[in-house]
Amino acid sequence: MGSTDLMHMSPPCQPFSKMRHGIGDPARESFHSGVQQTFASTLSFDAAMLLHVAQPKCATFENVPGLAEQYPQVLARILDAFRFSNGERRYYCNWKVMDAQHFGVPQRRRRLMIALVRCDVADKIGFGSDEAILRLFPSATRSSVTIRAAFDRLVQRRDDEEVFFAATRRASYSGLLTQLPRCPEKRKRLKNVDVHYTLERCSWDHPAPTLTATGQKPNSLAGAIHPERDRKFTIPELKRLFGLPDEFQLMGTVQQAVDTICNMVPPPMEAALAGSIVKHRGACCL
Repeated sequence: MGSTDLMHMSPPCQPFSKMRHGIGDPARESFHSGVQQTFASTLSFDAAMLLHVAQPKCATFENVPGLAEQYPQVLARILDAFRFSNGERRYYCNWKVMDAQHFGVPQRRRRLMIALVRCDVADKIGFGSDEAILRLFPSATRSSVTIRAAFDRLVQRRDDEEVFFAATRRASYSGLLTQLPRCPEKRKRLKNVDVHYTLERCSWDHPAPTLTATGQKPNSLAGAIHPERDRKFTIPELKRLFGLPDEFQLMGTVQQAVDTICNMVPPPMEAALAGSIVKHRGACCL
C-alpha cells in the first residue's frame, strides 16, 4: 500500500458554483486558470482515480458548498468513487462545510471539505466507519480576524497599489465607486444601480467577504473594495486575506496572481483539518 501520509485534492469548483450548471456537458470548453479547458467538471472523479492509485493513508478534498446544496447526487457519486475501487471498500470518508473565518483567515469563505482515511488505517485508530470520520473535523479555533488586524504592519510598494488604482481609473464604474462611503461600519453597496454592478466597500472591523477570481479582477464590476481606498485589494493584501505569508512568491501577470490566490484553499483552514487528522496518525505511522 501507499506510504504517503496525507494527500490533498482540490479540482476546479466553478462548475458547482451558484452561477454554473454542474457537470453539464464535460466536453464543452470552459475558461479556467487562464486557459480554455474541457472536462473540468469531472475532475473530481479523476481525483478519485488518483487516490486509488496513490493509496495515501489519509486525504482531504475541497470544493464549494454548492456541490452539496445544489448537486447532492453528484456529491454522492464522488463520495462513492472515493470509498470504493473495483467493488471493494478502500476508504472511509465524510464531508462538512467549513468557514475559513473560524480558522484564523480574515475572510468569510465557506468550503465543502471531505476527509478520507484508508480502511486499514481507520480500523487501527478507531475511525472505521463513514460516521466516525465526522469526528476528525476540527472545531472553530478562534474568533474572526478583521481586515484591520490582517493588514497590521503591512508594507507595500507603490507599484503594488498603482496597478489597481490605474485599473479603477480606466473602469466604467470609477465614478460610482467614489460614491461608496469610506470606512463603513459594515460592508456597503450602492442601491439603485445596474444589477451587474455589485462592488461593495469592505469594513475595517470585519473579515472580508468571499473573494473570487472574477470579483477581484482589477476592473470588474463585482467584488470587494478596500475599506478606505478606491481600488480592489492588491496582491500583498490578498495574501494577508487568504492567510498566506508575505514572502509567498507568485508567478505571471497581476491577473494570474489574483486568479491563483482567489482559487486556492486558505492554508490555515486546510492546516486545521490536516492537523486534526494528524492528531490521530499514531497508527498511520506503523
